[in-house]
Amino acid sequence: MKRNFRLIVTIIISAITILLPISCGNEYPFASQSDCDSCFSSKPDVGPFQVDLSDKTLDQGIVVKVFKGKFTEKMQYDDSQLIFLDTARSTPYNVDVSLDEYYSVVAEYMVDGKKYSVVDGDKIRAYSIKSTCNTDCWIIRGGKADCRLKF
Repeated sequence: MKRNFRLIVTIIISAITILLPISCGNEYPFASQSDCDSCFSSKPDVGPFQVDLSDKTLDQGIVVKVFKGKFTEKMQYDDSQLIFLDTARSTPYNVDVSLDEYYSVVAEYMVDGKKYSVVDGDKIRAYSIKSTCNTDCWIIRGGKADCRLKF
């Protein structure tokens, strides 16, 4: 009996956790008062996509490529989805991108004469938090890629 009760409680909590964000549309259900202090009064079209890089070769520069969509091997040879290309010399590195899209980032490092690529991606979205702030208020969530070398 105790086991069945635990199972039912687990299912209910899981359902609430999954359905709550879905049921709110573009309303962000976990906003805090501090989000209200730093929000946008109208829905933004672009937002900062943050790329974390390793300090190891920043002085030489790290090639940063941002692609629209989930990364595929084809993207290495086809630049049709490439929306940004630059050499970064600081971290974190920010790129302004359109919201409500998934972006993939490739950071290319040269270490001891060898080229290493690190790939990560994320979706960046704008959410309304009007019910939390009692005024038109938009926040940006997501838009982070961890492209640090792991060795």
